[in-house]
Amino acid sequence: MTDRIPLSLRDVKKNRWKKAQRHEAEFWQAPNAMPHQIERVATRYHPLLRRFENEARNGVQILEVGSGPTCATQILPTTHKVFLDPLMRVYRPLCPPETGGRQVCAMGEGLPFAEGRFDLVFSFNVLDHVQSPERFVRELIRVTRPGGKVIVGVYTHPRIFAVVRNFIERILPRFGEVAHPYFISRQALVRLLESEGLRTEEVVQVYAPSHRPAFHRQDWVAITTRP
Repeated sequence: MTDRIPLSLRDVKKNRWKKAQRHEAEFWQAPNAMPHQIERVATRYHPLLRRFENEARNGVQILEVGSGPTCATQILPTTHKVFLDPLMRVYRPLCPPETGGRQVCAMGEGLPFAEGRFDLVFSFNVLDHVQSPERFVRELIRVTRPGGKVIVGVYTHPRIFAVVRNFIERILPRFGEVAHPYFISRQALVRLLESEGLRTEEVVQVYAPSHRPAFHRQDWVAITTRP
């Protein structure tokens, strides 16, 4: 299905991804990073997550991919939660003490779980950090049971901005943004998910700047179902 995803979302080289991961590790280990990020997660994602409280009970299996140390889905009532991140060895000491569930260190492009294991799979602010968006999404789908939900959130950019920034990343990488190998528009997010067979139920805006929001990045979450 490669020909149906945006050209700008094709795989980056592993060294480029590793460079971005080193930047992420340094960011999260900086003094005072965690309080601000915990507040950001609570403000943006917790209201959305509470919509899934009734679904996330009675042994429901939840996976959060790219959870970082904030582990947003920890607020959901089920005790069957897995938090996965390629930097989990770095993040584990930073996780709030009340964080429950299992913590796993692995890449999203190679999830160490059986097909159809989870009922709800979440990923917030991760897609623009991965090595391969296409393989990442395929893995999210693979480990979700048929009829289960795949919820993917990411910072999105106006189309023209995303085009320009992705051009710079590919053609003039020295002028790229270290932390983000990809710049994704809301339309490209939906197109990528649907190209892999997911059915979009809703696309929810969880953040937009107050000043001229149409010209700045926003945080959108796509709620999809695996057929």
